[in-house]
Amino acid sequence: MKRFAIAVTAAALGLAACQGPGPKKVGEATLALASQGDDLPAAAEQAPVVEILRGAPVSIPDAPVVKLAIDRQAHWGQVKASLEIMEARGQTPVLLVADRQRVRALRLSDDFDERGIEVTAYATGKLCVRHPKVVEGKCSQSPDPTYIDGAGVRELVREAVRGYEMNDIEIDLPADLEWDDVVRVVDGARTCCGEDVPIRAAVRPPEAFPERIQ
Repeated sequence: MKRFAIAVTAAALGLAACQGPGPKKVGEATLALASQGDDLPAAAEQAPVVEILRGAPVSIPDAPVVKLAIDRQAHWGQVKASLEIMEARGQTPVLLVADRQRVRALRLSDDFDERGIEVTAYATGKLCVRHPKVVEGKCSQSPDPTYIDGAGVRELVREAVRGYEMNDIEIDLPADLEWDDVVRVVDGARTCCGEDVPIRAAVRPPEAFPERIQ
């Protein structure tokens, strides 16, 4: 099963756009917020930065490590296409997110081989979960259909983790989902259950799922 095993991390960019109050920006990209992040490894400190803006073309430089400053309104399909190009080249992507006033990191995918709880996101504010051996799932709808509620992600995934007694989460994302929602789903799933319950979450390609939860 092909997966995106991507170590996502933040950069110490030293850019004026990342200083002071307000949303964190790298160039023209406003970073998505994540409550859990990783520090920048030494190998990424001097890596070039590429902005991914909604609807704009992306050019990936020829470098072993590339930092991706993804605007929160960019679509997952744009990000996924860039990640596939980098995977084919053997490059390491470093995806930037914001943790309050710091540019930090989010692991897009943890490493595990077994099937996990299936989490399916929709661009209409809807989120569903199900056991991998069960056809039917349970869904929740954000009060505002323009975004997925992070607290709702944690609540729904926490209930599934406890009910199914499983700690691995497989995430199915539509191409038109905004990056802000992608980060909320991944971060919310991984932080659902407190420090005493370790959760592994991984974004899987569509072919990993027999069908989308309705």
